[in-house]
Amino acid sequence: MQWTKWHTALVLLFIALVAGLCALATQLSLSRSNHLGLWFTVALGVLVLALMLVVGHGVAGRIDGILVDARNRVTLSNFQLVTWTLVVITAWGGAFLTNLLAGKSPNAALNVSVPQELWAALGVSGASYVGAKAISAPQKVKGMLHRRDSAQHASWADLFTSDLDAEAGHTDISKVQMFLFTVVLAIGYMGAVVNMLLNPTTPITALPPLNTAFVVVLAISHGGYLGRKATGNIGAPPAAG
Repeated sequence: MQWTKWHTALVLLFIALVAGLCALATQLSLSRSNHLGLWFTVALGVLVLALMLVVGHGVAGRIDGILVDARNRVTLSNFQLVTWTLVVITAWGGAFLTNLLAGKSPNAALNVSVPQELWAALGVSGASYVGAKAISAPQKVKGMLHRRDSAQHASWADLFTSDLDAEAGHTDISKVQMFLFTVVLAIGYMGAVVNMLLNPTTPITALPPLNTAFVVVLAISHGGYLGRKATGNIGAPPAAG
């Protein structure tokens, strides 16, 4: 644990800046030409990302530490959950700030519905995170999982290589596939959010809808990843003792 009073101060600064962003939004006026909704959303996204970096540094001693697990590896499950959390919070928070800019009261500005498919995307990532932990538990007991000596040795290459010690350093194609699906789908959805925020002249009542196929593709990629991960338990030697 690398947490210091400066990390605490930065977390408090994050809260103050978000509150200041909301207060500023109530004092400015939204129009088709100023794109304030978009710029406020970008500012919020930067602040949320900065908080994640601060937390990662405070806990693991490196700015991307939020992606590092107990085995001192950068994990795809963490990356997925962080990515979709950032997307959902930024999109919803941006709509809220845009509503404040449009003159809505704080209570009314909160009235932004989130598509069920977007919650499903976040749920799939969360379920995959839990599933990966559950699958890894017996592998960890049997000493099958690769681990690094410290968080400082964690590498982004871990996103694409096998978790099994016997396959350390070898590419896991299911991870590559899921990484690509995650990045492409997240960027695609944020493109829809940007389009929504570019020229709004009225309050936003709902985030952009998602095609069901979006969630299906994401679920399939997660299923392939978990299936590949689960095969590590097949034929594994029993735990010693």
